[in-house]
Amino acid sequence: MSKYIVKTGLEEMDFQAVLDLLHQAHWTKGRSDDVIKKSMENSICFGVFDTETGKQVGFSRVFTDYTTAYYLCDVIIHRDLRKQGLGSMMIHAIITDPRFGHLRGVLCTTYASGFYRHHGFGVGEALFMERPREHY
Repeated sequence: MSKYIVKTGLEEMDFQAVLDLLHQAHWTKGRSDDVIKKSMENSICFGVFDTETGKQVGFSRVFTDYTTAYYLCDVIIHRDLRKQGLGSMMIHAIITDPRFGHLRGVLCTTYASGFYRHHGFGVGEALFMERPREHY
């Protein structure tokens, strides 16, 4: 796994690689490239990179008020590299980042709760509610 490294910051991300990754995900269906770009610009971005090729193979983003909570979203690893610990490496980088360590972390998932529980996330006391947007 030492072949991979986690980088943070919008300037470190390969926008085309992020688009390719997010277009694989069911939860981003219908998001335009412009919406993805704007969401990245307004978040703290994390990426997993192959140190030999420089290619970005993973992505996630966090948004926060730096005071009470952070929201983790768009966590994805290239489909050919899943189940190799790269997602865990990225999540570890996020939850140990000094900007977030003292904050409550929240996320929403439909099928990966076991993965996130392994990293200390659990079912909270509050009910997650949503007001869907009419247009993306």
